[in-house]
Amino acid sequence: MKKFLMSFAVLLAGTLSFTACGGDEDGIDPYEKPTPTPDPTPDTNNKVVAEDVCNGVFIVGSGNMKSAVSGNVTYLDFATGNTTVNMFEKTNGRKLGLTANDALVYGDKVYFFVTNENTIEVCDRKTLKSIQQIRTADLIGKEGAQPRHGFAYNGNVYVSFFGDGSAANGIVAAIDTVKFAVGQKYAVGPSPEGVGIVNDVLYVANSDYGNGKASISRIDLKSGADNQLKHEDITNPCTMTVIDGALYVLDYGTYTADWSKQMNAGVRKITTDGKVEKVIDATFMGSDGKKIYVVNNPWGGNGTTYGVYDAATGKKTDITYSVAPYSAAAISANPMTGDIYIASLNKSAEGDWADYVAPGYLNQYDANGKFVKKYDIGSGPVAIVFNVGKEYHEKK
Repeated sequence: MKKFLMSFAVLLAGTLSFTACGGDEDGIDPYEKPTPTPDPTPDTNNKVVAEDVCNGVFIVGSGNMKSAVSGNVTYLDFATGNTTVNMFEKTNGRKLGLTANDALVYGDKVYFFVTNENTIEVCDRKTLKSIQQIRTADLIGKEGAQPRHGFAYNGNVYVSFFGDGSAANGIVAAIDTVKFAVGQKYAVGPSPEGVGIVNDVLYVANSDYGNGKASISRIDLKSGADNQLKHEDITNPCTMTVIDGALYVLDYGTYTADWSKQMNAGVRKITTDGKVEKVIDATFMGSDGKKIYVVNNPWGGNGTTYGVYDAATGKKTDITYSVAPYSAAAISANPMTGDIYIASLNKSAEGDWADYVAPGYLNQYDANGKFVKKYDIGSGPVAIVFNVGKEYHEKK
Protein backbone atom coordinates (compact mmCIF):
# COMPACT_ATOMS: atom_id res chain seq x y z
CA MET A 1 0.00 0.00 0.00
CA LYS A 2 0.94 3.66 -0.27
CA LYS A 3 2.37 4.04 3.23
CA PHE A 4 4.51 0.94 2.82
CA LEU A 5 5.81 2.14 -0.51
CA MET A 6 6.66 5.55 0.88
CA SER A 7 8.81 3.83 3.51
CA PHE A 8 10.47 1.73 0.81
CA ALA A 9 11.21 4.85 -1.21
CA VAL A 10 12.95 6.37 1.81
CA LEU A 11 15.46 3.53 1.71
CA LEU A 12 16.39 4.56 -1.83
CA ALA A 13 16.72 8.27 -1.11
CA GLY A 14 20.06 9.99 -0.65
CA THR A 15 20.78 12.36 2.23
CA LEU A 16 21.34 16.05 1.52
CA SER A 17 22.26 18.87 3.87
CA PHE A 18 19.37 20.95 5.21
CA THR A 19 19.15 24.48 3.85
CA ALA A 20 16.86 27.28 4.98
CA CYS A 21 14.89 29.44 2.59
CA GLY A 22 14.86 33.14 1.99
CA GLY A 23 12.60 35.05 4.36
CA ASP A 24 13.59 33.08 7.47
CA GLU A 25 14.40 34.98 10.62
CA ASP A 26 16.40 33.42 13.44
CA GLY A 27 16.31 34.24 17.11
CA ILE A 28 12.59 34.76 17.69
CA ASP A 29 12.25 35.68 21.35
CA PRO A 30 9.93 33.51 23.46
CA TYR A 31 7.19 35.09 25.54
CA GLU A 32 4.52 33.99 27.97
CA LYS A 33 2.10 31.32 26.83
CA PRO A 34 -1.21 32.74 25.60
CA THR A 35 -4.16 32.05 27.84
CA PRO A 36 -6.33 29.31 26.32
CA THR A 37 -9.54 30.73 24.89
CA PRO A 38 -12.72 28.93 23.94
CA ASP A 39 -12.93 27.84 20.34
CA PRO A 40 -15.97 28.72 18.25
CA THR A 41 -19.28 26.96 18.04
CA PRO A 42 -20.22 25.60 14.61
CA ASP A 43 -21.78 27.78 11.95
CA THR A 44 -24.73 25.75 10.74
CA ASN A 45 -24.91 27.26 7.26
CA ASN A 46 -21.66 25.43 6.40
CA LYS A 47 -20.30 28.39 4.44
CA VAL A 48 -17.20 30.56 4.73
CA VAL A 49 -18.45 33.82 6.22
CA ALA A 50 -17.35 37.16 4.83
CA GLU A 51 -15.33 38.20 7.87
CA ASP A 52 -13.12 35.12 7.67
CA VAL A 53 -9.56 36.11 6.80
CA CYS A 54 -6.79 33.87 5.45
CA ASN A 55 -3.50 35.21 6.79
CA GLY A 56 -1.15 32.56 5.44
CA VAL A 57 -0.55 28.88 5.13
CA PHE A 58 1.14 26.18 7.24
CA ILE A 59 3.07 23.49 5.40
CA VAL A 60 3.58 20.46 7.61
CA GLY A 61 6.63 18.33 6.96
CA SER A 62 6.92 14.82 8.37
CA GLY A 63 10.72 14.92 8.30
CA ASN A 64 12.27 11.49 7.90
CA MET A 65 12.12 8.91 10.67
CA LYS A 66 14.79 6.61 9.20
CA SER A 67 17.29 9.46 9.05
CA ALA A 68 16.10 10.95 12.39
CA VAL A 69 15.05 14.20 10.69
CA SER A 70 12.44 16.00 12.79
CA GLY A 71 9.04 16.97 11.55
CA ASN A 72 8.71 20.64 10.76
CA VAL A 73 6.39 23.54 10.04
CA THR A 74 6.96 26.15 7.35
CA TYR A 75 4.77 29.24 7.44
CA LEU A 76 4.04 31.40 4.40
CA ASP A 77 2.87 34.84 5.51
CA PHE A 78 0.59 36.37 2.87
CA ALA A 79 1.17 39.90 4.16
CA THR A 80 4.94 39.78 3.56
CA GLY A 81 5.20 37.02 0.97
CA ASN A 82 7.99 35.43 3.03
CA THR A 83 8.31 31.92 4.41
CA THR A 84 9.78 30.81 7.71
CA VAL A 85 11.11 27.26 7.62
CA ASN A 86 11.24 25.41 10.96
CA MET A 87 9.00 28.06 12.47
CA PHE A 88 7.82 25.83 15.32
CA GLU A 89 11.40 25.13 16.39
CA LYS A 90 12.48 28.76 16.04
CA THR A 91 9.52 30.03 18.02
CA ASN A 92 9.52 27.46 20.82
CA GLY A 93 13.17 26.43 21.13
CA ARG A 94 12.48 22.73 20.55
CA LYS A 95 11.85 20.43 17.63
CA LEU A 96 8.39 19.33 16.57
CA GLY A 97 9.46 15.65 16.61
CA LEU A 98 9.38 12.63 14.36
CA THR A 99 6.63 12.12 11.79
CA ALA A 100 4.43 15.16 11.98
CA ASN A 101 1.38 13.91 10.14
CA ASP A 102 -1.24 16.66 9.85
CA ALA A 103 -2.52 19.95 11.24
CA LEU A 104 -5.86 21.59 12.00
CA VAL A 105 -6.74 25.25 12.52
CA TYR A 106 -9.67 25.89 14.88
CA GLY A 107 -10.51 29.20 16.51
CA ASP A 108 -7.31 30.91 17.66
CA LYS A 109 -5.28 27.71 17.72
CA VAL A 110 -3.50 25.36 15.36
CA TYR A 111 -3.09 21.68 16.27
CA PHE A 112 -0.20 19.57 14.95
CA PHE A 113 -0.50 15.77 15.12
CA VAL A 114 2.95 14.20 15.61
CA THR A 115 2.56 10.46 15.22
CA ASN A 116 5.84 9.00 16.41
CA GLU A 117 6.17 11.36 19.38
CA ASN A 118 2.65 10.57 20.65
CA THR A 119 1.98 14.30 20.89
CA ILE A 120 -0.44 16.94 19.76
CA GLU A 121 1.17 20.37 19.72
CA VAL A 122 -1.34 23.16 20.36
CA CYS A 123 -0.11 26.59 19.27
CA ASP A 124 -1.38 30.11 18.85
CA ARG A 125 -2.26 30.20 15.14
CA LYS A 126 -0.97 33.76 14.70
CA THR A 127 2.43 33.33 16.37
CA LEU A 128 2.96 29.56 16.55
CA LYS A 129 3.89 29.95 20.21
CA SER A 130 3.14 26.76 22.12
CA ILE A 131 0.05 26.78 24.30
CA GLN A 132 0.10 23.09 25.27
CA GLN A 133 1.91 19.92 24.35
CA ILE A 134 -0.57 17.08 24.79
CA ARG A 135 1.25 13.80 25.41
CA THR A 136 -1.50 11.55 24.21
CA ALA A 137 -0.26 8.17 25.45
CA ASP A 138 0.14 9.64 28.95
CA LEU A 139 -3.25 11.32 28.82
CA ILE A 140 -5.26 8.48 27.29
CA GLY A 141 -3.15 5.36 27.78
CA LYS A 142 -1.58 3.03 25.23
CA GLU A 143 -4.64 3.28 22.98
CA GLY A 144 -3.85 6.99 22.66
CA ALA A 145 -0.51 6.39 20.96
CA GLN A 146 0.20 7.57 17.41
CA PRO A 147 -2.23 10.44 16.73
CA ARG A 148 -3.05 10.74 13.04
CA HIS A 149 -5.73 13.29 12.04
CA GLY A 150 -8.33 15.54 13.65
CA PHE A 151 -11.66 17.26 13.06
CA ALA A 152 -13.04 20.15 15.12
CA TYR A 153 -16.65 20.17 16.28
CA ASN A 154 -18.58 21.81 19.13
CA GLY A 155 -15.53 22.85 21.12
CA ASN A 156 -13.70 19.53 20.76
CA VAL A 157 -11.07 18.15 18.45
CA TYR A 158 -11.85 14.55 17.50
CA VAL A 159 -8.53 12.76 16.96
CA SER A 160 -7.82 9.36 15.43
CA PHE A 161 -5.17 7.13 17.03
CA PHE A 162 -3.47 4.00 15.80
CA GLY A 163 -2.69 3.00 19.40
CA ASP A 164 0.41 0.97 20.23
CA GLY A 165 -0.41 -1.86 17.83
CA SER A 166 -1.37 -4.35 20.52
CA ALA A 167 -5.10 -4.03 19.83
CA ALA A 168 -6.95 -4.88 16.65
CA ASN A 169 -8.82 -1.58 16.62
CA GLY A 170 -7.91 2.06 16.96
CA ILE A 171 -9.84 4.80 18.68
CA VAL A 172 -11.09 8.33 18.18
CA ALA A 173 -11.03 10.58 21.25
CA ALA A 174 -12.69 13.95 21.81
CA ILE A 175 -10.26 16.46 23.34
CA ASP A 176 -11.61 19.66 24.87
CA THR A 177 -10.02 22.72 23.31
CA VAL A 178 -9.88 24.83 26.49
CA LYS A 179 -8.73 22.45 29.25
CA PHE A 180 -7.33 19.83 26.84
CA ALA A 181 -9.08 17.09 28.78
CA VAL A 182 -10.23 13.86 27.14
CA GLY A 183 -13.95 13.37 26.86
CA GLN A 184 -15.70 10.55 25.03
CA LYS A 185 -13.63 7.81 23.41
CA TYR A 186 -14.91 5.70 20.53
CA ALA A 187 -13.64 2.29 19.48
CA VAL A 188 -13.29 2.24 15.70
CA GLY A 189 -11.66 0.02 13.09
CA PRO A 190 -7.98 -0.83 12.60
CA SER A 191 -5.47 1.91 11.70
CA PRO A 192 -7.93 4.83 11.66
CA GLU A 193 -6.95 7.86 9.60
CA GLY A 194 -9.22 10.72 8.50
CA VAL A 195 -12.08 11.98 10.65
CA GLY A 196 -15.21 13.96 9.71
CA ILE A 197 -18.55 14.87 11.30
CA VAL A 198 -21.84 15.42 9.49
CA ASN A 199 -25.16 15.99 11.31
CA ASP A 200 -23.77 14.73 14.65
CA VAL A 201 -22.44 11.55 13.04
CA LEU A 202 -18.73 10.84 13.39
CA TYR A 203 -17.14 9.28 10.31
CA VAL A 204 -13.74 7.57 10.58
CA ALA A 205 -11.61 6.11 7.79
CA ASN A 206 -10.43 2.74 9.08
CA SER A 207 -7.58 1.99 6.69
CA ASP A 208 -6.43 -1.31 8.21
CA TYR A 209 -3.15 -0.21 6.65
CA GLY A 210 -4.36 -1.74 3.40
CA ASN A 211 -4.60 -5.26 4.79
CA GLY A 212 -8.16 -6.00 3.72
CA LYS A 213 -10.41 -5.02 6.64
CA ALA A 214 -11.00 -1.38 5.70
CA SER A 215 -14.27 0.31 6.58
CA ILE A 216 -15.88 3.62 7.49
CA SER A 217 -17.13 3.96 11.06
CA ARG A 218 -20.36 5.95 11.36
CA ILE A 219 -20.93 6.75 15.01
CA ASP A 220 -23.97 8.66 16.25
CA LEU A 221 -22.54 11.17 18.74
CA LYS A 222 -25.82 11.29 20.65
CA SER A 223 -26.50 7.58 21.04
CA GLY A 224 -23.02 6.11 20.51
CA ALA A 225 -24.39 3.62 17.97
CA ASP A 226 -21.89 2.58 15.26
CA ASN A 227 -23.27 1.67 11.86
CA GLN A 228 -20.02 0.60 10.22
CA LEU A 229 -19.93 0.90 6.44
CA LYS A 230 -18.10 -1.68 4.34
CA HIS A 231 -17.97 -1.45 0.56
CA GLU A 232 -15.96 -3.05 -2.23
CA ASP A 233 -14.70 0.41 -3.22
CA ILE A 234 -13.47 1.22 0.31
CA THR A 235 -10.14 -0.62 0.48
CA ASN A 236 -7.59 1.73 2.04
CA PRO A 237 -9.25 5.01 3.10
CA CYS A 238 -7.10 7.83 4.37
CA THR A 239 -7.86 11.57 4.51
CA MET A 240 -11.37 13.02 4.66
CA THR A 241 -13.07 16.30 3.89
CA VAL A 242 -16.68 17.44 4.35
CA ILE A 243 -18.41 19.63 1.77
CA ASP A 244 -22.08 20.66 2.05
CA GLY A 245 -23.07 17.69 4.17
CA ALA A 246 -21.32 15.07 2.05
CA LEU A 247 -18.18 13.22 3.04
CA TYR A 248 -15.26 12.74 0.64
CA VAL A 249 -12.55 10.18 1.37
CA LEU A 250 -9.23 9.68 -0.38
CA ASP A 251 -8.75 5.93 -0.82
CA TYR A 252 -5.34 4.58 -1.85
CA GLY A 253 -6.97 1.63 -3.60
CA THR A 254 -5.27 -1.75 -3.92
CA TYR A 255 -1.91 -3.09 -5.07
CA THR A 256 -0.77 -6.05 -7.08
CA ALA A 257 0.62 -9.00 -5.13
CA ASP A 258 4.20 -7.95 -5.88
CA TRP A 259 3.50 -4.28 -4.92
CA SER A 260 4.47 -3.16 -8.43
CA LYS A 261 1.24 -1.35 -9.29
CA GLN A 262 -1.38 0.72 -7.46
CA MET A 263 -4.95 0.40 -8.69
CA ASN A 264 -8.22 2.28 -8.24
CA ALA A 265 -6.88 5.10 -6.05
CA GLY A 266 -9.30 7.99 -5.90
CA VAL A 267 -11.75 10.16 -4.02
CA ARG A 268 -14.95 8.48 -2.87
CA LYS A 269 -18.11 10.42 -2.08
CA ILE A 270 -20.07 8.92 0.82
CA THR A 271 -23.61 10.16 1.36
CA THR A 272 -25.48 10.03 4.66
CA ASP A 273 -27.51 7.05 3.45
CA GLY A 274 -24.29 5.05 2.88
CA LYS A 275 -23.92 5.29 -0.89
CA VAL A 276 -20.33 5.18 -2.13
CA GLU A 277 -19.25 6.70 -5.45
CA LYS A 278 -15.78 7.23 -6.84
CA VAL A 279 -15.77 10.81 -8.16
CA ILE A 280 -12.18 11.36 -9.38
CA ASP A 281 -8.88 9.49 -9.65
CA ALA A 282 -6.35 10.69 -7.08
CA THR A 283 -3.42 9.78 -4.88
CA PHE A 284 -3.43 13.13 -3.02
CA MET A 285 -6.29 15.54 -2.40
CA GLY A 286 -7.01 18.91 -0.81
CA SER A 287 -10.11 21.07 -0.54
CA ASP A 288 -11.06 24.74 -0.31
CA GLY A 289 -14.47 23.86 1.12
CA LYS A 290 -16.14 23.89 -2.31
CA LYS A 291 -13.89 21.97 -4.66
CA ILE A 292 -11.48 19.06 -4.32
CA TYR A 293 -8.05 19.46 -5.89
CA VAL A 294 -6.18 16.28 -6.73
CA VAL A 295 -2.86 14.86 -7.78
CA ASN A 296 -2.96 11.42 -9.39
CA ASN A 297 0.34 9.59 -9.53
CA PRO A 298 -0.31 5.90 -8.81
CA TRP A 299 2.61 3.65 -8.03
CA GLY A 300 3.62 1.86 -11.23
CA GLY A 301 1.46 4.18 -13.33
CA ASN A 302 2.18 6.28 -16.38
CA GLY A 303 3.00 9.66 -14.87
CA THR A 304 1.20 12.40 -12.98
CA THR A 305 -2.10 14.10 -13.78
CA TYR A 306 -3.96 16.86 -11.95
CA GLY A 307 -7.61 17.74 -11.66
CA VAL A 308 -10.43 19.48 -9.81
CA TYR A 309 -13.78 18.10 -8.72
CA ASP A 310 -16.59 20.62 -8.13
CA ALA A 311 -18.76 19.25 -5.32
CA ALA A 312 -21.73 21.43 -6.25
CA THR A 313 -21.95 20.34 -9.89
CA GLY A 314 -20.13 17.01 -9.91
CA LYS A 315 -17.95 18.26 -12.75
CA LYS A 316 -14.37 17.02 -13.15
CA THR A 317 -11.80 19.26 -14.83
CA ASP A 318 -8.22 18.45 -15.77
CA ILE A 319 -5.55 21.04 -14.95
CA THR A 320 -2.17 21.47 -16.58
CA TYR A 321 0.22 23.45 -14.40
CA SER A 322 2.52 25.75 -16.35
CA VAL A 323 5.47 24.70 -14.18
CA ALA A 324 4.91 21.17 -12.92
CA PRO A 325 6.28 20.13 -9.53
CA TYR A 326 8.95 17.41 -9.56
CA SER A 327 7.26 15.05 -7.08
CA ALA A 328 3.98 16.38 -5.70
CA ALA A 329 3.35 15.37 -2.08
CA ALA A 330 0.43 17.59 -0.98
CA ILE A 331 -2.10 19.92 -2.60
CA SER A 332 -4.69 22.45 -1.48
CA ALA A 333 -6.26 25.77 -2.48
CA ASN A 334 -6.78 29.10 -0.75
CA PRO A 335 -10.49 29.27 0.18
CA MET A 336 -10.48 33.05 -0.26
CA THR A 337 -8.58 33.52 -3.55
CA GLY A 338 -8.72 30.14 -5.31
CA ASP A 339 -4.94 30.06 -5.72
CA ILE A 340 -3.61 26.49 -5.72
CA TYR A 341 -0.59 25.35 -3.72
CA ILE A 342 1.36 22.15 -4.35
CA ALA A 343 4.15 20.94 -2.06
CA SER A 344 6.82 18.84 -3.71
CA LEU A 345 9.88 16.80 -2.93
CA ASN A 346 13.08 17.83 -4.67
CA LYS A 347 15.02 15.66 -7.09
CA SER A 348 17.81 13.69 -5.44
CA ALA A 349 21.36 14.82 -6.11
CA GLU A 350 22.20 11.17 -6.72
CA GLY A 351 19.74 10.40 -9.49
CA ASP A 352 16.32 10.93 -10.98
CA TRP A 353 14.24 10.09 -7.93
CA ALA A 354 12.64 12.08 -5.13
CA ASP A 355 14.68 13.00 -2.07
CA TYR A 356 12.68 12.21 1.07
CA VAL A 357 15.31 13.68 3.42
CA ALA A 358 16.25 17.05 1.92
CA PRO A 359 14.01 20.12 2.16
CA GLY A 360 11.15 20.37 -0.31
CA TYR A 361 9.44 23.30 -1.99
CA LEU A 362 6.00 24.83 -2.48
CA ASN A 363 4.63 26.08 -5.80
CA GLN A 364 1.84 28.64 -5.93
CA TYR A 365 -0.48 28.81 -8.97
CA ASP A 366 -3.53 30.82 -9.87
CA ALA A 367 -6.87 29.04 -10.25
CA ASN A 368 -6.07 28.20 -13.88
CA GLY A 369 -2.73 26.56 -13.12
CA LYS A 370 -0.47 29.46 -14.07
CA PHE A 371 2.72 29.47 -12.00
CA VAL A 372 2.99 32.38 -9.55
CA LYS A 373 5.89 31.73 -7.16
CA LYS A 374 8.10 29.06 -5.62
CA TYR A 375 8.96 28.84 -1.90
CA ASP A 376 11.46 26.65 -0.04
CA ILE A 377 9.97 24.53 2.77
CA GLY A 378 11.03 21.78 5.17
CA SER A 379 11.60 18.10 4.49
CA GLY A 380 8.89 15.54 3.79
CA PRO A 381 5.85 17.78 3.12
CA VAL A 382 2.59 16.02 3.93
CA ALA A 383 -0.09 18.67 4.56
CA ILE A 384 -1.03 22.21 3.51
CA VAL A 385 -3.32 24.00 5.99
CA PHE A 386 -4.58 27.54 5.51
CA ASN A 387 -4.57 29.93 8.45
CA VAL A 388 -8.24 30.87 8.30
CA GLY A 389 -10.01 32.23 11.36
CA LYS A 390 -13.54 31.84 12.62
CA GLU A 391 -15.31 28.54 12.06
CA TYR A 392 -14.08 27.74 8.55
CA HIS A 393 -11.81 24.85 9.48
CA GLU A 394 -14.51 23.19 11.50
CA LYS A 395 -16.63 22.96 8.37
CA LYS A 396 -13.92 21.87 5.94
